[in-house]
Amino acid sequence: MEIKKHYCEVMDIVDKLFVTMFDSLNASCKKELEAIGRQYPFEPLKYLRKTLWLTFQEDVQMLKLIASEYILLVFLQCKGKEAIDSKKQM
Repeated sequence: MEIKKHYCEVMDIVDKLFVTMFDSLNASCKKELEAIGRQYPFEPLKYLRKTLWLTFQEDVQMLKLIASEYILLVFLQCKGKEAIDSKKQM
């Protein structure tokens, strides 16, 4: 395979490849998946027909949001632990 213009060409092909593989497995291996599910219960694989692609700016914005939520969570956990430790010392 040759990339003619942009690496997104490869992403398109890999995207279609995985959707096709998952569709094929679900269709042609239905009995086998049911047998495995009886012994090892699992939920059916969920996937989007069209893969979500984000721009660099959208990725950065999402990471900033996640980072701020994570920092807040760590802060609150530390404050809670400090409160518990101070009660133990009393």
